[in-house]
Amino acid sequence: MEGREDTEIRRYREKKKANLALKNVGRRYQSAPPEPGGEKFFERTQFGGNGDTKQIFKHATVPLPFPFEGSSQDFSAMPEVTRAANQPGDFLVDYEEKVFPDVKAEPGEKALVTFHTVAFEGSIGLVNLLQASRLMNKGFETTILLYGPGVTLGVQRGFPKLGDAAFDGHLNFNARIQKFMDQGGKVYACRFALQALYGHGEGALIPGIRPINPLDVLDVILMHRKEGAFILDTWTL
Repeated sequence: MEGREDTEIRRYREKKKANLALKNVGRRYQSAPPEPGGEKFFERTQFGGNGDTKQIFKHATVPLPFPFEGSSQDFSAMPEVTRAANQPGDFLVDYEEKVFPDVKAEPGEKALVTFHTVAFEGSIGLVNLLQASRLMNKGFETTILLYGPGVTLGVQRGFPKLGDAAFDGHLNFNARIQKFMDQGGKVYACRFALQALYGHGEGALIPGIRPINPLDVLDVILMHRKEGAFILDTWTL
């Protein structure tokens, strides 16, 4: 009766033999492929967890994506790039055309931009901070709401000290929010998200951001809706 150790040795030898056969088949296939449109089948041994083996048939077709001996394909003729390389100052699109009119706010019109996104986890946070500034420049009385992970846009940051940029763009969120507030914009941040989700206190916020009760998050949105405000929501999932 075959012992366990003998069984393992036998399995190892059979597996090694099967792998070697596969390599030999691959070499033959690369050096002498079938005619275009032809097919080849080769046999592979698959080992199950219980020690049983079964035969699997693998299918391969041509042509291969590389040259081989005896091929009629000409791999030496490569397309030639004749266009000059891009240079600073070049433009590749019509950057002056504007399809739609430059819409301005009517007197008293409001806008609300909400943020439920994580700082540095994507570009949408920075993009919609820029949109908030654009709305203000168009004449809208604009408000920013930071809730959920959005409060991470409004905390003070820096390294080695707060306010120090450790890399280019490190303080982009802070700079945009500060500029927005300097222009007269209002920014609110949810207290629940600050403490319960991210372990921050109100003192971690950029000065000028007003912390609010979590129940105020929905009400500030509803208030803007009642006033007919334009609402732009920022989400990442």
